[in-house]
Amino acid sequence: MIDRITIIGPGLLGASLAIAIKRHHLSRKVRFWGRNLQKLSHCLQQDWCDEIDPEISRAVQESDLIVLCTPVNHICRTLASIAPHLSKDSIVTDVGSTKAKICNFADSLGLASQFIGSHPMAGSDKSGYQNACPNLYEDRSCILTPTSKSSDKNLEFIKNFWTSIGMRLGIFTPETHDKVVASVSHLPHLVSTAICHEMNDSVEKDWLPFSGQGLWDTTRIAGGDPKMWQDIIDQNRPEILKKIQAFKHHFSKLEDIIVHKDEEAAFLFLQQGQIFRKTLEASLDSKKNGG
Repeated sequence: MIDRITIIGPGLLGASLAIAIKRHHLSRKVRFWGRNLQKLSHCLQQDWCDEIDPEISRAVQESDLIVLCTPVNHICRTLASIAPHLSKDSIVTDVGSTKAKICNFADSLGLASQFIGSHPMAGSDKSGYQNACPNLYEDRSCILTPTSKSSDKNLEFIKNFWTSIGMRLGIFTPETHDKVVASVSHLPHLVSTAICHEMNDSVEKDWLPFSGQGLWDTTRIAGGDPKMWQDIIDQNRPEILKKIQAFKHHFSKLEDIIVHKDEEAAFLFLQQGQIFRKTLEASLDSKKNGG
C-alpha cells in the first residue's frame, strides 16, 4: 500500500478508479482535483475520496501516483500544469484513449521516465462520478505504452497497479497503440454511429418497437459521450481515416456482390464475417479463463 494517489478529474473513470483503489487497499489516501468545486465537494462526501484540492499545483504534491482522468484533449494541457510541481519520485499515468501525442508531449516536458501511458479499455455509455461503477475496470484489458526512456521500475509499478484492480495487460509502443485502437475501438464506434444516422433518416419512429436484437447490439456503443468521441477523432485522425477507407472498401465489395446477384460470393463474404466473430468470441473466452 502506498501513501497517496491523486486522481485528476472526478468523472466516471476517476470515481470508479477511486472505488477500486479503496476496495483493493492500494493507497491510504485518495485525493481529487477538478475544475468544478461543486463536484469536488460532492466527491469529498463519498467514502472513496479522502481529500480534495482546488489548486492543481498542490493536488499533485506528496503523491506517489498521479492518474490523469480528464478528457483526452485535456491531458497534454494537464501534464504541462503539473510538471513543475511533481517530485522526482512521483509516477504519472493516464486513462486516455490515444497515446502517441500524449507520450511525445510528456517526453517534451522531461517526464519520459516518470510518465507511463495507460489506456484501460473500460467505460460506459453513462458519464459522471454519480455513475461510478465498482467493477468498471475488472476483467477488462489495459494497454500500457512505455517508451525507450521509461523507467523499468515505474513501468513495473504501473503494471502492478492495474493488475491489482483486476485488469489484463498488453504493452505496445504509443504509435502501435493508436493503430490497434483505431481498429478494435474507434472504427466500431463510428460505424455504430453511422448506422444510427441511417436509421434516423430512413426509419419511421413507429417501426422502432419492431426492431430486433441486432439493431440494439450494433447501435449500443453509439450512446457514448459525443464530446469524448470528438476528442478521440481529433487525437487519432490519421489512423481513423485509414480504417474508414478500409471499411469503405469492404462495404463497396458487399454492394458489388449484391448488385451482381453473386450468391457464391455473398455466402463467402458472410461466412468470413461469421468466422471472424467466432474467433473474437474464442479470444474473449480465453481471456476470461486466464488463457
